[in-house]
Amino acid sequence: MIKNFCKHVFPTMFALAFSGIYAIIDGLFIGQKLGDAGLSAINIAYPLPAIIFALGAGIGMAGGVLLSLHKDDEKLQRKILGNCLLMIIVSSLISMISFQLFHKPILIFFKASPTIMPYATTYIQTLIFGIFFNMLGTALSPIVRNFEGQMMAMFAMCTGCIANVILDYIAIFPLNLGLGGAALATITSQALTALILIIYLQKRGLFLHFIIISPDLSLIKQIAKIGISPFGISICANIILVIMNRQLALYGHDHAIAIYALISYVYYIAQLLMQGIGEGLQPLISRAIGLNKINEAKKYLNIGLVFTILFGSMLTLLLIAKQSLFPWLFGTSYDVGKDFITIFPLFAYTCVFIGLIKTITAYFYAAKQNRYAYLLIFLEPLLVLIFSYLLPLQWQLNGVWASIFVAQLCLAIIAVVSLILWQNKSEPR
Repeated sequence: MIKNFCKHVFPTMFALAFSGIYAIIDGLFIGQKLGDAGLSAINIAYPLPAIIFALGAGIGMAGGVLLSLHKDDEKLQRKILGNCLLMIIVSSLISMISFQLFHKPILIFFKASPTIMPYATTYIQTLIFGIFFNMLGTALSPIVRNFEGQMMAMFAMCTGCIANVILDYIAIFPLNLGLGGAALATITSQALTALILIIYLQKRGLFLHFIIISPDLSLIKQIAKIGISPFGISICANIILVIMNRQLALYGHDHAIAIYALISYVYYIAQLLMQGIGEGLQPLISRAIGLNKINEAKKYLNIGLVFTILFGSMLTLLLIAKQSLFPWLFGTSYDVGKDFITIFPLFAYTCVFIGLIKTITAYFYAAKQNRYAYLLIFLEPLLVLIFSYLLPLQWQLNGVWASIFVAQLCLAIIAVVSLILWQNKSEPR
């Protein structure tokens, strides 16, 4: 069981971490080229492309859950894949039109200052043309993992990440294309990731000649219902980003936003590593429940929770030990780097909380206990919103910084209590 856990969880953790590096690489090169303003612009604009990644993750993870639950029904699996592809196509078209029409007023709502706005607009206007590739690459990764392709999903993500590094450097430095170049590099590398995953599925006879592209309203509803959880996990992180940016703009202006931009890049990778534990467990739990092996599913969950606490603790220590490297890597100003080192440990301490929340949430949606999953997912930004408004009334800017820690601590307690209550309720009497 431990061997199976490692086989699924470790590749998923690294694949998710590399998916986060796409955003970090843009920030790293732009920070070196344009300084605090460029770094802040990507941080302000990122919630828009993050919607695309969230939609892809939601559709892909929901498809993966259904594929695992119906492992022995080949015809149904073909229909699931076909309807996932249709949802990706329709969602990408709607997103392209919406972003083109409304990205400027949205950026204003996100508190993009006159200095930041031109950079953020260029970044978004370029990314719009790659929405389909971004969504497809993100969606196919969990689908491939549910076809025993954990290593291939990780390889595809790593290959895309390496391509993004090379293309970012070429576009930003020799070609001097700025944020538009960073966006083009992201589009191209995501297209490469999607292509690798399509080739893998096709070689296994699982794509072009396998899928049944025929709209099925019942399946679309199931995908949407399950997909709300992984979509929410992705999108809520960016709702929090918007909340924090708005409050930081109020209490600390562009300087605080630049600090949070650096924090969020590093913190995002830590979050994805912890999230990868739950997502790696999902196929194992879904299959066990699909075969009515409830005790096996619970054993996998318990292994995941123990690993979460151990790994999260080590990650916290590592991040704090190496925190002085991050301002140098991203080319921030001396003042931003100095304040980052003071504030960042408060975020690093939440790694274990995040791991517990994400692992328990993944267990709930893998077991199709959607109400519990929805509670944990959508309560997170609500708690951040409440604390980011209440705490500054007493502690001003320091209260905004503390709101993430307090919200994650409260949510971790709620997650553990919810799990205990559900397991007691579901125990046979």
